[in-house]
Amino acid sequence: MSKIEEKSTKEIENKDDILNKDNINNKHIYDNNKENDIFNKYNTKQYEKIIKKKNIHSILLCGGIGKRTELIGPKQFLKLNDIPLFIYSFNLFIKCNLIKSLTLVCDKKHFSCIIHSINVYNQLLLKRKMINSFLKNGNDKLNINLKECDQDEKDNIKDFSSQKINLGENHFNDDSNIIDYIHKNTYIIYDNEKNKCILDMQELLNDLSKDIKIRKKKEINEINEKHEKNEIHEKNEKHEKNEKNEKNEKDEKDEKDEKDEKHIIQIKQKHINVNRYKLLKIVESGKERLDSFLNAMKSIDIELDSQMYIYELLKKYIQGKNNKNDNISYEFEDVNINKCNKNYNSNNDSMQNNNIKDKKEEKKKKIHITNILIHDGARPFLSEIDFFNLIYYSTLDKNVILGSKATDTIKLIQHEEENKKKTTSPFIKKTIDRDTIFQAQTPQIFDSKTLHNNILTYILPMKNNEKKIKQTNINIINDNNYPNSEQQHNKQFTDTSSLYQYFNKSKKKKIFVLQSNFPNFKVTTPEDVLHSFFLMKYIYNYKFIDIEESIFKDEYINSHSSYILKKQFNNFFFYDALNEKQKILYHKFYYSSK
Repeated sequence: MSKIEEKSTKEIENKDDILNKDNINNKHIYDNNKENDIFNKYNTKQYEKIIKKKNIHSILLCGGIGKRTELIGPKQFLKLNDIPLFIYSFNLFIKCNLIKSLTLVCDKKHFSCIIHSINVYNQLLLKRKMINSFLKNGNDKLNINLKECDQDEKDNIKDFSSQKINLGENHFNDDSNIIDYIHKNTYIIYDNEKNKCILDMQELLNDLSKDIKIRKKKEINEINEKHEKNEIHEKNEKHEKNEKNEKNEKDEKDEKDEKDEKHIIQIKQKHINVNRYKLLKIVESGKERLDSFLNAMKSIDIELDSQMYIYELLKKYIQGKNNKNDNISYEFEDVNINKCNKNYNSNNDSMQNNNIKDKKEEKKKKIHITNILIHDGARPFLSEIDFFNLIYYSTLDKNVILGSKATDTIKLIQHEEENKKKTTSPFIKKTIDRDTIFQAQTPQIFDSKTLHNNILTYILPMKNNEKKIKQTNINIINDNNYPNSEQQHNKQFTDTSSLYQYFNKSKKKKIFVLQSNFPNFKVTTPEDVLHSFFLMKYIYNYKFIDIEESIFKDEYINSHSSYILKKQFNNFFFYDALNEKQKILYHKFYYSSK
């Protein structure tokens, strides 16, 4: 190869890898002065459409048994600042409007405990975030009385402590009801307004009916207000008083008639707010992390329309209910049931159903889930800003993983199998350039179609092809192209990105890296447990959030890249640093309570 050709090849490689390097330094995220063609691909209106269509399914892996942490119980239930460890990540995902559904993977015997933990502790965490202004919008001002907040916090902890969950005893009266519901239904519905899981369809129906009535009443009031404004100048005060009296009498009469008459409430699919109501699935964990991930992937249906699922679930509930004595009658619009019948009838594995379908039929099916996000439940320190950045890149059609660039000197050491004596420590083989090392963390987000189809086609056993698939699995781990034991060891998949890369040979489907701004470590060892206790106590205790900024240089304090600890978990402080598209995403990012 000539020097000119070699130079041009390097230029192309550098150009392709520029997003990778900029992700590590977060240059594009915080530098508004630099225009970049990649981020100006879509205009504002097109970008809003992209956000509207974005439908992310999140997988939260909580199958750890505490083997390496030396804990007496599962580490996902470890209380950090009185809140179970996995709730910190769950809280971020469930309130994000772009995440419509979530799969939580854990030990089967803890299914009911997971639901109780969500119902009890997620609400407490939200209150703490509000107290610390973590959920405050850009220009809002929260006047908080610290003494009152301190007392409220003590009262909250006292109340929630009385509801502590004992993993060793099934002392909850409705444990059997939860397990029964999970077996009968594919998904549990989570209500972001009430901050709890809804297991009673009548409760969901009542809430939906109230919303419909409020919406109708609001529309009628707006029409009446317009009429009143037009007529107010033509009427005298006396006439106006008489009219109000007549109106009050009419309202009283209508209320009496309403009690005697049977109401008809029309429920339409559009009435179901998918930002408020999220679909939650609980799946049994496997022996290893990879097995747990595959169990979750096996249960995902990328054609799932969460709005239609909830609609058809309510419709089925009303059809099976004897409501002759009720004063309310519900009417449902005609919807093509074929689109969603597999979603609500049973808890069958969606992939097995998909394999039987015709290819022609598959082309007609619409893929509703656009992306799949995977996160370790044992990483409770995922910050608001890192999560926001990851989702932002996914809206730009990027596969992204969160992680950190190596700062220590990296050494390649002797493998345990090669160290036959085992009486001495392994020796250093060579020093690796740390500039090329990136330590992968989670969350990791990928396009759903590629991850679901390309990977599962190779891994998941099919009914008529079990032997072939089993052999394929063996070949994946013990690839003939890697006869050396060290190379074989490296072929084991410890994260989703390695799986994605292995099965997707297309150069177009790259995976980009994003530097985390906070120590997003995984609680793995006893030392991690101790560190997490100290760190979490500091973050959520507003008495100690003031850091002496004078220890830093003025250039750092005044820059957008000054990640002071107290700001790490706030989703508002970085607003002024966002570009135009990011600000659009920001305003649509989290669920706002009514």
